[in-house]
Amino acid sequence: MNPKLNNSTPSRPPDPTQLNPKPIVVIGGINQDMVVSVAELPLPGETVFGNSLLLRTGGKGANQAVAATALGGHGGRVYLAGKVGDDSTGHQIVGQLADRGVNTSMVTVEPGKSTGIAMILVDRNGENIIAVAQGANSEVDGDQIDTAADVLGEAGGVAVVQFELPLETAVAATQRFGNMDGVTTLINPSPVPSIPVEQLKGADVLVVNEVEAEEIVGIGHHIESHSQALDVARQIAAHGIGTVIITLGRLGAIMYSGTSSSSQHNGTTGEYSIAARPPAVKVVDTTGAGDAFMGGLAAGISKGWTMEESFGFAMRAGAMATTKMGAQEALPYVVDANDFTNHLPLVIFNPATESNTTLNEVHINA
Repeated sequence: MNPKLNNSTPSRPPDPTQLNPKPIVVIGGINQDMVVSVAELPLPGETVFGNSLLLRTGGKGANQAVAATALGGHGGRVYLAGKVGDDSTGHQIVGQLADRGVNTSMVTVEPGKSTGIAMILVDRNGENIIAVAQGANSEVDGDQIDTAADVLGEAGGVAVVQFELPLETAVAATQRFGNMDGVTTLINPSPVPSIPVEQLKGADVLVVNEVEAEEIVGIGHHIESHSQALDVARQIAAHGIGTVIITLGRLGAIMYSGTSSSSQHNGTTGEYSIAARPPAVKVVDTTGAGDAFMGGLAAGISKGWTMEESFGFAMRAGAMATTKMGAQEALPYVVDANDFTNHLPLVIFNPATESNTTLNEVHINA
């Protein structure tokens, strides 16, 4: 089911706590994050000293479920499907996720496996590199997909899929949810799978960063502008993806749809694209930005907001998450988000022209 695109003047969405959103089911990785702060990220073969070590609950699935809960006030309507190891770390993580409001009824314990571990280095500018030992995440299978489909089949909703899972499971989840009536399927193929992009065509919305987008299309240069990102998004969408969003770090993000069924632009059908520059914030750690973006996007869509409203809300959520250390600990909550939007106007513009003038001089207050 394609989410709504509407080119009318984006306005501030209703108070998230006053709506009755549809369920969100996130299927993805659950890890313990080991975060080391360093002055500079090491080069290959180089050893650097760290300033501190933080142990935190993480994994893209867990982070995005917490973000959707925090940004939507869903009260148990955000489900996480995944696996942890039969160890003290896994049991502790499940308890922490439940304390943060995530419905963990679809999280199971995998005997004989350890809980996933992510090693994260963060430099003084907030940039990071990450290595993940999958552990129990490597055992997520069709049982989790079936359980998730049962919940989504009852009332529709939003399915969110990442790729910190066995590849066949992630692809099967994308195709299963993508064919369900009343379900909007968001995929975040990170790390980028070594498969033809056509296998992801069940997705309504694909969200990647600029490096992942470059990998998907196999271009030999870096994306350095919104117009270049738009060209890459067109190439990805041509393989049957409804809407493509490419996040660009300090440049912001672009959103593109080439499908006539979801590309309403001034009352006509056809391709549609917008871009946004990020709000100005003091960046401390970018680790949780992408997951906060996904959580905000899913929360907005689950409430029936237009894609522009959801996109703007996700942009702010991602920016807010960079102002603190960590991933889940840095995620904004509904009260924070509602207050923060008053101070973070987003400038929306046409990515094809790279114009510094906003479309209709509109500032989103999403």
